[in-house]
Amino acid sequence: MAGHRIRFILVLFLPLVLGALAVVPATAVAASPVALVVAVEGPTEPPITPYTELTAGAPILLGAGARIAFLHYATCEEITVAGGRLSFTSQRFQHSGGKVVDRKRATCPKMVNLGGDGRIGGLLLRSLGAGGPLKVSTTPSMVVVGGRAVWVTAIAVMRDDTTVLRLPADGPILRWPADAPPLDGNSDYDMVVSFGFGEEDLRFTVRAMGNIRASEMTLIRVD
Repeated sequence: MAGHRIRFILVLFLPLVLGALAVVPATAVAASPVALVVAVEGPTEPPITPYTELTAGAPILLGAGARIAFLHYATCEEITVAGGRLSFTSQRFQHSGGKVVDRKRATCPKMVNLGGDGRIGGLLLRSLGAGGPLKVSTTPSMVVVGGRAVWVTAIAVMRDDTTVLRLPADGPILRWPADAPPLDGNSDYDMVVSFGFGEEDLRFTVRAMGNIRASEMTLIRVD
């Protein structure tokens, strides 16, 4: 009888367990990044810092006098909101109880995905020949995002295995130093992302272009 009872329990609860596991991928998709914070003033819940990503389905409460400026990926707009409740779907932002202070067109950042599939702007790292290297400014600004962003210690700019400049990662954004010479226009460089804890470096190629503004950021995702 005991054996029959155990089998009955397994038959009864196994579909429930499998159903719960099936929810995990959908939740992960719902939490995909949809915007990049560029400025924050005042208290927010949860606390938000500049140059971090906002995700779909994660509401933010803005306290008295608080405002957030963010770059919305889906519409390529820079939007500033003050007070109230801010949330996102995969394509839209929703804001209530406050006001939209400013909304203007912006240049969407280029994305370098150094995560599981090793994609750069939709192109595989190992097959960049078709679309060529990612094009950046001759004085590029880079923002490190993703699950392993806090482990990044530096990004080195290299040419012919010689280090041109090493940018320490003191925070999520790495700006080109004002006293450093610009990269040569229409020239290829390697970007080497270094991690702490003995993790292996990640490398990708960019092409410096004189006609790209320094304010156009490149997002480096390290999941």
